Amino acid sequence: MGKRPSDRAGKCKTCGTAWNNGDQINLGKKPDGNWAVCPSDECYNKQIKGVSAKPTVTPNPKESLNNFTKPSKSADDCALDVYAFHNTVGKYAWDKIEELFKEHKVKADLTQKIISWEGLLKVYAMVWSGKSLE
Repeated sequence: MGKRPSDRAGKCKTCGTAWNNGDQINLGKKPDGNWAVCPSDECYNKQIKGVSAKPTVTPNPKESLNNFTKPSKSADDCALDVYAFHNTVGKYAWDKIEELFKEHKVKADLTQKIISWEGLLKVYAMVWSGKSLE
């Protein structure tokens, strides 16, 4: 897709370069189908070519799994993930709840819709995380 003005502030998940609303960013699909978003041309081009700029963490097979810890995300990264989840999946879930109540001609108050929306978001979050729904 190439360079375009950003519609929100953000941060590259690969190199950590931040941008503000309206800044020029690169946007396109990586070989794995995920989005590559970065203001840095060099980082973006590496992502599009499938070159990992992040060092991969591999556990020592001699260590037990209890001693291995994944690098934790920063609070900013977590907040951006939640914001993106709400603006995409959250809006989609709300539209589906509205459609469902309208289709079945159920007059629901806002509280019932919010409870239904929250439940649907929990299911989406579980599916997104890859965890079992059992």
